[in-house]
Amino acid sequence: MCSSDLDNDGRTAVMLAARGGHAEAIRALAGLGADVRAADNDGDTALAYTSDTEVRRLLAELGLV
Repeated sequence: MCSSDLDNDGRTAVMLAARGGHAEAIRALAGLGADVRAADNDGDTALAYTSDTEVRRLLAELGLV
């Protein structure tokens, strides 16, 4: 999956990394130009995919809040 690819539900690699709690992967994807503000087919952003404090903090730093 490329940083801008979507799965069948419109989820991006950033969303999947957020779901797994992988903050460093999100940081790397953002550095490659991934859109951290993208929404899936239901309108959810990466924030909806995580409850991990570090990931939520990083997403806020990257402008998703």
